[in-house]
Amino acid sequence: MKGLVIEGPQKVTLKEVPTPKPGSGEVMVRVRAAGVCGTDVHIYHGEFIASYPLIPGHEFA
Repeated sequence: MKGLVIEGPQKVTLKEVPTPKPGSGEVMVRVRAAGVCGTDVHIYHGEFIASYPLIPGHEFA
């Protein structure tokens, strides 16, 4: 699957990432859209401490 990856402050790439495998008692949900929230913007600009690389978009639909 494709994922938008924040590699570091103001460095973003779109690349193939492994499809996660749900564990016991978990499910996989198809996400059609993900919003970019304020936290994602601050991480992109390097204003929040983050462990790079990371895939933003915890607000999804």
